Amino acid sequence: MAIAKPTLKTCVKGHKFNKSSDCPICPICEEERKSKSEFLSQIGSPARRALESEGIKSLEQLSTYSERDLLTLHGMGKSTIPKLNDALDKVGLSLKKADNVLVQSKEIDHYISQFEPEIQSRLQTLRKLFFEMLPDTEERFRYKMPAYKVGNSYLYFAAYKNHIGFYPVYDLPEIENEIIEFRAKKTKDSLHFSHDTPLPVELVKKIIFLNSKK
Repeated sequence: MAIAKPTLKTCVKGHKFNKSSDCPICPICEEERKSKSEFLSQIGSPARRALESEGIKSLEQLSTYSERDLLTLHGMGKSTIPKLNDALDKVGLSLKKADNVLVQSKEIDHYISQFEPEIQSRLQTLRKLFFEMLPDTEERFRYKMPAYKVGNSYLYFAAYKNHIGFYPVYDLPEIENEIIEFRAKKTKDSLHFSHDTPLPVELVKKIIFLNSKK
């Protein structure tokens, strides 16, 4: 039985390949398809399920999302992002650049406007610190308070008659000696910044930074 000679074929994408059978499948396209979807097998199950639930099954689809978008998906952690960036880089793609324009909540604008000018100024200072430390943070109005996505959770602040509450701030051994004087007596995870004293701006920066690493 004579063996068919390979025939030069061209696929719809312009790839040229030799095949001795009538099979129209382009091996170059198949290899590209495989490399662009196998990235899912390189990441942990929670992150993989998060992407699949969002309908992300290829690197092309992944490239339409920003890092901020991905981190909002349940099961997606910061440790997975470098792996996704590596997979994209190998095929000449990258994650979508996040919009760094500060998208501020109108509800928070309204909330702050209700207070006296001096307190408004203090609240705006805290607000700006979050965007300074985390340009891509999410600003939301939750539980009737300004809330900011930091790491895998949120930090909040709220104004009261004699102080601004800042929480939740759990044990941070690295700076606990600086925090202790601001801890509320009745609630272990709350800090109180008295209106009679300057805001501890540098301390707040440290708290935001340490929480962003969790």
